[in-house]
Amino acid sequence: MSANDKACRNCGSFESYVQEVSARGGYGPDLLPIGLFSMPTFHMHICGSCGLIDWYVSPKYLYDVKKKFSRER
Repeated sequence: MSANDKACRNCGSFESYVQEVSARGGYGPDLLPIGLFSMPTFHMHICGSCGLIDWYVSPKYLYDVKKKFSRER
């Protein structure tokens, strides 16, 4: 299923744009601190109608997130 197959959870539009972006902070904090030598990324989904942005951890880094972070109960 592509991003364009999903309706925006805010406005219901199907106009969606997707970009893979670095989770490294550059000059700021790391947004996904899972390891010193990893270069994690997010998939950013942006609604073309209302501008809502959703961030998702790239699937190849999900295992590392599960090892590093505490599970919410």
